[in-house]
Amino acid sequence: MNFRSLAPALALIAVCVVHAGAAEPAEKPAVDVHSFDADGQTVLWDFTLHAHAGNLPPEAAGTGLVEFADAANAENRIAVALAEAKLAPDGARASLTGRTTIDNKFGEGCYVTTLRYRVGEGAEERARLGVLVVKHRRQFISFIPHNKKSGAYPPEILAWTEEVKQAQRGAGTKLMKDMNDAVKAGAKEFVIPKGHYRLTLPPHKGGGKPAYFTWENLDGFTLDGQGSTVWLDTIGANGIRFATCKNTTIRNLTFDYDPLPFSQGRVVAIDEEKKRLRFACEEGFEDALKQFFEDKGLLRIHAFHDEIEKGRLLKKEWIAGHTGSTPIVPLGDGLYETGLVVRYWPPKKSGLEVGDAVAFCPRWGGAALVMFACDGMRFENVTIYASGLDGVVDSYSGSVGGKGSLYSAVQLRRRPNTRRLVCANSSGIFMMQMGPGLSITDSIFEGTMDDSVAVQTFNPLVVKSLSETEHVIANRHASVPMFIKAGATVGIYDLETLAPRGSAKIETMEPYTEEGLAEKEAARNRFSWQPSKFYKVKLSKPLALEPMDMVLWEERPAAVDFKIENCFFYTGWARSLYVTGERGVIRENTFEATGRINIGPSTAWLIGTFAKDIVIEKNRLTDIRGDDVVPLDAVPIRAGYDSATKSPHALNSKITIRDNTIERCAYSGIAVEGTDGVTITGNILKRTNLNRCEVPKNGVDLNKPITVSACRNVIEKNNTAHE
Repeated sequence: MNFRSLAPALALIAVCVVHAGAAEPAEKPAVDVHSFDADGQTVLWDFTLHAHAGNLPPEAAGTGLVEFADAANAENRIAVALAEAKLAPDGARASLTGRTTIDNKFGEGCYVTTLRYRVGEGAEERARLGVLVVKHRRQFISFIPHNKKSGAYPPEILAWTEEVKQAQRGAGTKLMKDMNDAVKAGAKEFVIPKGHYRLTLPPHKGGGKPAYFTWENLDGFTLDGQGSTVWLDTIGANGIRFATCKNTTIRNLTFDYDPLPFSQGRVVAIDEEKKRLRFACEEGFEDALKQFFEDKGLLRIHAFHDEIEKGRLLKKEWIAGHTGSTPIVPLGDGLYETGLVVRYWPPKKSGLEVGDAVAFCPRWGGAALVMFACDGMRFENVTIYASGLDGVVDSYSGSVGGKGSLYSAVQLRRRPNTRRLVCANSSGIFMMQMGPGLSITDSIFEGTMDDSVAVQTFNPLVVKSLSETEHVIANRHASVPMFIKAGATVGIYDLETLAPRGSAKIETMEPYTEEGLAEKEAARNRFSWQPSKFYKVKLSKPLALEPMDMVLWEERPAAVDFKIENCFFYTGWARSLYVTGERGVIRENTFEATGRINIGPSTAWLIGTFAKDIVIEKNRLTDIRGDDVVPLDAVPIRAGYDSATKSPHALNSKITIRDNTIERCAYSGIAVEGTDGVTITGNILKRTNLNRCEVPKNGVDLNKPITVSACRNVIEKNNTAHE
């Protein structure tokens, strides 16, 4: 298959995509949703009635019902009256506005919407809408699929002139000065006048990524945005950075980008022989795409379903574009090409087909919010609509004698009234070595292109042994800081089997240099193993270690006494929750059409200590996406190892999984391996094992609703499985 053979069939597709931004239906829909807003128990609507444009009867009244049908069960539907309905001409369009108040008949989940309406004395008309309304707990969230016309930004933002944006830049410059002046004067609170602020990147000195704004050593400070939006325009920089701050609160603040740090389009051709992808950029995303014409690092491509009922859900696997000198090449007439590397060949096996909507997500950007070595940080009602890498990076907060961070009503999501496919190019909240008391509650994670929430730490490997007590260790990459220090008691494990080598205290630790060692280690070619900083450690007792053994600082878990409660996870890539830590609770969250809960260390990525005392209860997991080639990746609740081979060692401990509801999954709904003390009770599993998988050699059999392997002290009772 090549571009030439596909050209005649794709010519029409290319024209549609280039000129319309997305493939349009053959007939214009009778009704469009001009705008909407989900607020608490109410959804506000503004419809465009195409059939009545230009001939709206004078003083005509309008009435309507919005019908909500459960996307997972079409028979479950409810019609809600359009309250305060108002029919009026709005420029060239006929506008029907009103609100729907959602009652308790609505359950958790995603609802497809239809409008039934009447104009004056006319007959009732009916039109499918391009909006999905998602209910989670006491709030409603809305998503718009591909037939929405607003593009990369809502209509009111698209209407901004360059003069308006320039005024916002001036306001941003003044805001940064005013905030700095307030802190220098000893203020404990700064309230931002509500508005839009475009920040200007200051000159950058030193290593690492620059930040638009940096605060250091704040203590007891509160920043209240009053609903303001901070606009960033440089993908390679961090937004606001906090370093060594204590008891600082950030609330009521929104972050977005212009241009966006990601772009999107539609696949028009795949050349499997030359491994090239040809696509058309969606209207409104061209400026974002121009940022990726030069090589600046890895560019990932994610493919999405494109039906209204599925809400532009992420497809199975990621596709990574080449990082050559021109990862994206403009061809003219709105068409572009890029290299194509898929996880599983051919591309269709990785979920990529002609006609797919695709997002282009570079992995070299900055985070909207960054914390380093802070203590007791609080984030309340903070929204991130776009981020160049992770939405939030929180490293070492409270890890030595302090408290972990608190995230309440934080939203990382695609901006409403837009066609955006993603929110963040990488993780939602990425946390490394968190102190006690980490809390994430009442928050939303939607469209993040790596782990939605990652609670972890990085582990070094043994490079070589100089003697029975002296060894050389290194992290997997120079960009990962070495957390283990002299004085730490470490456990050391075989990387392949997780067989324990023993534990010892690091008595001394110092930099180590050896000519050619970096090149030699990089040549091992395992999971981007490219260390460049090496350390010689002296252990308190002799241990027979092997190269590539993993070193864990087990007395410093990634998090302790943490909770993740009442959060909503939707259509994200990778894992929704990746957690390694101790004494944690994951409770009453909803996971829909997204990644799994994953508890325990990863030997593939050298992440995390063993999990201990973790409770996973009263969560709802539906349509968890996964990988058919690696079935364990598709298990909704998984506790154990992220390891290439099954380990017989029960190194995690006291994992409780109770009273969860799991609906529709490819293989087992729950899989636990390598744990001492397992309790699995009261779980409801509906339609598990929709696929069958072969049991790999020395692997885990996932052809039953619940799988327990290489565990000790197991209690499994009162679970129910339904077809």
